[in-house]
Amino acid sequence: MITLIKLLTLFIRMIVNNSMTEKRLLPGTLCKANFEGLTYTEDGFATVGTVGMGKHEKDSGVRLYSQIDVNSYPSCNDFKGESTIAYDNDVIVIVSYAGRPFNVKRDPVWFQYDIYEVLIRGARRQMFRQNLSVIPCPLGRR
Repeated sequence: MITLIKLLTLFIRMIVNNSMTEKRLLPGTLCKANFEGLTYTEDGFATVGTVGMGKHEKDSGVRLYSQIDVNSYPSCNDFKGESTIAYDNDVIVIVSYAGRPFNVKRDPVWFQYDIYEVLIRGARRQMFRQNLSVIPCPLGRR
């Protein structure tokens, strides 16, 4: 009886973990930038550099940097290198998976903190998964 309970518990954990797991984005995946209401995580940590607000929130850009420091995030000096002003709905190409900050749990439910190197507005920058929305492929899955 105890073995059956252990098996059921393991099975339920596996189902819950699989349903909460966000798969990594593959190089070449097309995405669009999603900043509106998402420049901070639920935990209050910035996911982009700040710039002056435009006349309307939708016209306001954010600053993306060539590196997000995985050793120190979240801290006060996490965004480094050259920067680019980006806007909501800018088209993005995933270049590679860059990692997850060392201070963030490895549990799959924390996927929004995963960092990707992307091509945006002609520059290679790094972005958090939270700010990337996959553009569905009209031909289905690759």
